[in-house]
Amino acid sequence: MKHSKKCKQCKREFEKPQACSVRRFLERTKFCSKICSSKSMMDKSPRFKKCVHCKKEFQRPTDYSNKMWVDRKFCSNLCDVDYRSLNLSANDPKWKGEEVGYRQLHAWVTKHKGRPTTCEFCSRKNLYGRSIHWANVDGKYQRNLDDYIRLCVKCHSCHDHSVGYLSKRNSLSIVIR
Repeated sequence: MKHSKKCKQCKREFEKPQACSVRRFLERTKFCSKICSSKSMMDKSPRFKKCVHCKKEFQRPTDYSNKMWVDRKFCSNLCDVDYRSLNLSANDPKWKGEEVGYRQLHAWVTKHKGRPTTCEFCSRKNLYGRSIHWANVDGKYQRNLDDYIRLCVKCHSCHDHSVGYLSKRNSLSIVIR
C-alpha cells in the first residue's frame, strides 16, 4: 500500500520514502524535501528590519534561516561592535572603571564627546573615520574627558613623537618579543 501526502510548502503530492516508517510519515512528515522545509521556515518572518544602532532599514539575506534572522539586530558587524562598545555604562557588569583598556576608553570618549570632524591643531575640516582620532594629551589614559583632543592622523603622529609615546611603545615591543 502506497502512502502519500501533500507538501505544506509547494502543495505537490509526494510518497513515503522507503527509509521512513509509515507511522513517522503519517504523523510528522509535512514537506516533500529539505528545500521546502527550509523555505517554509524562512517565509514566516518579515523581510525587513531596523538596525538597533543606526536605525537604517536592512533586508533579510536569501540564505538566512529563520533562526538566524530572528536573532539578528544589526545591519552589519560594524554597527554591532560600535553599539556594544558605546553603550557600556557604570551599571553594566562588564564596566571596569579606571582599569579599562585602550580601545574601550576611546569608545567611552567617543560616546561622551561625539565623533570629531575637525583637527584641533591644524584646523583641517570634514575629516571622518580613520582620518581623525581622539588623542590623549598627558599619556595617563584616565577617564578625564578634558584630557583628549581631536587630531588628524598627521598631527596625532607628530604629537606622539613629541611626547615620546612611540619610542616607549617600540622599546616595549622589543622586550616582549
